[in-house]
Amino acid sequence: MATATKRNPKTSRNGQTPDAEPEVLTLAEAATFLRIDEESVVRLVNEQGLPGRSVGDGWRFLRSGLRAWLITPNFQYGKDAVLDIIGSWKDDPLVEQKLKTTYARRGRPMTEDGE
Repeated sequence: MATATKRNPKTSRNGQTPDAEPEVLTLAEAATFLRIDEESVVRLVNEQGLPGRSVGDGWRFLRSGLRAWLITPNFQYGKDAVLDIIGSWKDDPLVEQKLKTTYARRGRPMTEDGE
């Protein structure tokens, strides 16, 4: 005799309550969530790494992915930004010691001639 699995009548087969917000959003739902138009959502996917997938003839977004994207700082790591960072180390008196420590931990000399 098979026993039926009891399920809370207020939950669906995927375990969500009918009032729960879906985790997977369409383009229109993502635009509403971000409070921008759909064209801007697609532009953000292409230009700023907004996490989304083109699926068939539509888009899908994870609500949690959109939240994470919103709280992540928008760093631009172009060539100029990297050069600015490197240039900021030029006069740092601790860089030489940090390099020595790093190379020592790796078990390698700092220069090719062994110094």
